[in-house]
Amino acid sequence: MENFFLTLYLIIMTLTVFTFVIAFFMAIFSKKKNKLASKLLIGSVIVFIIGFGGCIALISLS
Repeated sequence: MENFFLTLYLIIMTLTVFTFVIAFFMAIFSKKKNKLASKLLIGSVIVFIIGFGGCIALISLS
């Protein structure tokens, strides 16, 4: 069961990093102010912080 949560965690964090990279380049190369890119950047940073806390919790439990 622990492997399932670890796999799920790795999938979510990988998608978060990809979302952050895509939103970062959308914000850089956009001609006008891009609201979608800023929302994606903020959301991916929040998910990454929560996921990092989950990683610390998984390490402390094992």
